[in-house]
Amino acid sequence: ASGTTASYDVGARVRNTTSRPLPQPQLSSAPDWTIGMPNPQLPSTSGQAGSGNPTGRRARNRIARHDQLMKASMEIVAAEGVEGLTMMSVAERVGCAVGTIYTYFDSKSALVAALEATAIRTLMETYHLGAENWERGLDQLDVPEDIASLVRVIATGRIFVALDNLHPREFEMLQMLNRQAGSDHQR
Repeated sequence: ASGTTASYDVGARVRNTTSRPLPQPQLSSAPDWTIGMPNPQLPSTSGQAGSGNPTGRRARNRIARHDQLMKASMEIVAAEGVEGLTMMSVAERVGCAVGTIYTYFDSKSALVAALEATAIRTLMETYHLGAENWERGLDQLDVPEDIASLVRVIATGRIFVALDNLHPREFEMLQMLNRQAGSDHQR
């Protein structure tokens, strides 16, 4: 009977560690939430191999403009949906020429793909942060593997359910794109 009690206590402690809200990554909450996101059209920005820091003013300005375009695009999609996103609306929002946007994105589809990749990356970073936290908790508690597996399944479900509260813009944009893809497929 004592083994059952110990197993139950471990499970209760694990449930308590996974019921706390997950810390939110800074990507979505910071005004410059796309900084450092890779863009194949941007010049190499590493001063030294692997440093990831822009080397010159032009590179920093290009990254800042890219981030500004991404942020404005996400705001437009959040307010008006993907249908409301046009290169002209982005240009008007950031105060640049439409042609400037085409130096960063080949088309509206490329811009939407970049937004989608950024949203997925943000959601995945939240998942990985949560997974690191619960794995650390499971390791500290020395939880049997069968219980640990169950905790992982429950925690994964909780993160998925919480994503729309943690990152509402990204979650809603992906939902919109999914609905649009479904309606395009039915045509």
